[in-house]
Amino acid sequence: MSSLICVRPNNSVFGLDDDLTIDMGLETYTYTGRAVEVKMKLLVDEANKTIIYECLEGDLFKDFDMFKVKIEVTDGGSSGNSSVNWCLEFVKSNENVAPPNDYLQFGVKICKDVDAYLSNN
Repeated sequence: MSSLICVRPNNSVFGLDDDLTIDMGLETYTYTGRAVEVKMKLLVDEANKTIIYECLEGDLFKDFDMFKVKIEVTDGGSSGNSSVNWCLEFVKSNENVAPPNDYLQFGVKICKDVDAYLSNN
């Protein structure tokens, strides 16, 4: 049995064992200086080294009908060249809504938080 490291929007980092789904409840996080509340479900697929944050309700739905963040890790094996692929899936509620570029900075912050956690543990 192996473990995955996951990050919640409130920046807490935790380990998970096996494949599972977690109802993360209502979380508040801050990006670009404003607080955003989102209720999410966390889906973990250990076999495919994939984590999906699926937004269920909250402030994101003012602009989007659907919003998911998929994080997939590719193991570099003996070469040591592993990679992480981030994918934002979204459906804008109308054509006037801007793409969610600001949320990419949140992804950068999560990567830095996980890196710091792994460097210290």
